[in-house]
Amino acid sequence: MTSLSTPPEKKYYPAKMVSASPLLVISVGEWKTQVMLFDLVENRYRLLGQTSVITSTMHPTDDISISVRDAIKQLQKIVAHPLINKKGGLIQPLQEDGSGVDQVVATIAKGHPLKIIAAGLLREVSVTSAIHLARSVECGELDCIDLNQANNQASVIDQIHKTRPDIIIVAGGTKHGARGPVFHLFETVALACQLLPEAERPIVLFAGNQDLQEIIQAKFDDELEIHYTLNIRPTLDQEQLNNAQREISHIVSKIRCEQIPGMQEIEKWTNGHVVPKSYAMGNIIQFLSKARSHEKGVMGIEVSSSSTTIATAYKGNLALGVYPELGLGANLSHLLIGDTFLKFTRWLPFEIPSDVVQAYILNKHNHPTSIPYTPEELAIEGALTRYLMQTAILEARSAMPTKLPTNINSYLPLVEPVLAIGDVFTHPPTLAQSLLLLLDGLQPVGATTFVLDPYNTAAALGAAAEINPTLSIQVLNSNAFIHLGTVISPIGGAKEGAPILRATMVDEDGYELQAEVEQGSIEWLPLATGKSAQMHMYPLHKSDIGMGGPGIGGTLRVKGGAMGVVIDARGRPLTLPSNAEQRYLIFQEWLSALGG
Repeated sequence: MTSLSTPPEKKYYPAKMVSASPLLVISVGEWKTQVMLFDLVENRYRLLGQTSVITSTMHPTDDISISVRDAIKQLQKIVAHPLINKKGGLIQPLQEDGSGVDQVVATIAKGHPLKIIAAGLLREVSVTSAIHLARSVECGELDCIDLNQANNQASVIDQIHKTRPDIIIVAGGTKHGARGPVFHLFETVALACQLLPEAERPIVLFAGNQDLQEIIQAKFDDELEIHYTLNIRPTLDQEQLNNAQREISHIVSKIRCEQIPGMQEIEKWTNGHVVPKSYAMGNIIQFLSKARSHEKGVMGIEVSSSSTTIATAYKGNLALGVYPELGLGANLSHLLIGDTFLKFTRWLPFEIPSDVVQAYILNKHNHPTSIPYTPEELAIEGALTRYLMQTAILEARSAMPTKLPTNINSYLPLVEPVLAIGDVFTHPPTLAQSLLLLLDGLQPVGATTFVLDPYNTAAALGAAAEINPTLSIQVLNSNAFIHLGTVISPIGGAKEGAPILRATMVDEDGYELQAEVEQGSIEWLPLATGKSAQMHMYPLHKSDIGMGGPGIGGTLRVKGGAMGVVIDARGRPLTLPSNAEQRYLIFQEWLSALGG
């Protein structure tokens, strides 16, 4: 069992420790702008401080650099490290008196969801991969074009002219495979783009048969802005998105820096190191997966006011999905409709009148940064978050690495750890409520560890990793994250109340705890952060604890955390009473079992 920490650091350190070089990370969000300062403390990088302000988006202060400067001014007071000069400019490079910074990176999660067209030869092959690529950035309107449509040039021209896309992805053709049909597809797309006014032409990303790259460059580069990446479908049964994800992130950053007033100045500060926040998040999850020796994947999930993002990686193969329609803010109005409303309100722990729920959703729609204050508001936000997480997981499953271990009884593939990012996971009054929120929304099986990112550090480390990997490694091992602990989730067909697991936990000091867990219950065993223990488990009634199949037990090394070790035997998928009074009692029972 592993935690967020990487394997021994000597494997990853450069031959020579980098000299002291403070790094500033700027995170520009739709509603909040955050800045963080990292520097060496006793020869190890640490987060020195962070602060956030409301993003400057309203006229006449819609210049994003205003809120960035305000945040940096607040930060320099906190860390007693001068960063802004009297003229309002960033002090670069690091000065002899210790003021300023040498390195700056920025993430961007602001702007309307992009309009993207995914074009490919076969809808179930290259078009599907192009869709997966489009979903790795904040894509709103998504259209598709396949070869059959491309044979009707007038239809394609009409589609592109109506959509006015920001980006067109063109894929198709396996390695050394089809050339003629792929070129015909590209030629049709290019013709449609050339008929648009020059200022409205989309950026085209060619992610198909690389044998065509030189031909396409020679014929179309003078008329269109074309970016090139490795073939995202080199064989019929292999999807390869990593290089394409990097390239489309550059395209998105370029678009955002041109769209958003003030971002060009921030881009100069960073020397071009501006990346979409989703890409930065995926970058750190991908890094963690490369550092793992076990057969599970690694997952990061963020539920923000503008979108839900899920990054899942298996041995370096990353699946990244951004779902703006599942944000906890301006996109919530669709939850007021029919069956969707019922699916979400089933997660309410007690009866709340429909008009009160609807009023909260409408207020959240108009004021996405509002924070729940009353028990009713906290319950509604918790129900919303659970529903959005489950919906996002179902959306993301098709794009996840095909070799990722899964269980048919679970929404979630076998992953460890799960890194939970965003304020929604730290808003609940207790960590027990935070963990219950994650368990209900994700419903893991087997054993995994859960980690909270209370300062939204993960994306910052993902952005910093490309220019200072040592910093990212060391901060991952610091106290910037909250390790909630290990969760073991047995599944099976036993009746409610039947014993399904006997467990004995022996910690490093030899102290022993025993538990007999019943179907439908949730149990908590204390084990402090930084401590480990041996968990001896004996499944009953053919329960599956993820150790090889139903009824198979064994010993597992588990890591402690703020919530110790939790055995979640409530079943998968989790079912809830339809009666509000019974639902209230069972939620209280679960929360009490976790001590919160």
